[in-house]
Amino acid sequence: MLAHSSMLRASSPKFGVVAQLAGIKDLSVDVGVIGARFIMAAADAAVLRDDIELVDARAQLVAELGEAAAARTFAVAGNFEMMNRLLDALGVGPMGPTAKLAEELGIEVPTHFAN
Repeated sequence: MLAHSSMLRASSPKFGVVAQLAGIKDLSVDVGVIGARFIMAAADAAVLRDDIELVDARAQLVAELGEAAAARTFAVAGNFEMMNRLLDALGVGPMGPTAKLAEELGIEVPTHFAN
C-alpha cells in the first residue's frame, strides 16, 4: 500500500493529476487516476503472488488500459517489490516522507521498524 502511495504521490504532479491518496486505503474514494483500481489490483496480485487473481487482474488491466500499460504496471510493481525486499533484508524501515505518508494514510508500520 505504501508503494502505491509513494508512486502515486511522486508521479501524479508530473502528469497534472491531483491524486487522492486516501483512495488507496479506502476504496470508496476515487484516486483520480484513470484505471487506478485496475492498476492497484494488478500490483497487489503480483506482489502477493496470487496466481489466480493475477490472471484476472491482468486481463482486466489489459482490457481497460491496454497491453503496454499492463506491462509497465507489472514492471513497476516488480521493481518496487524487489526494492522493498532488499530494504527489509537490511532492516531498513520507512523513512522521511514515506513514514509521514504511512501516518497520513493510517497505515501501521510493523513494530520491528519502530525506532
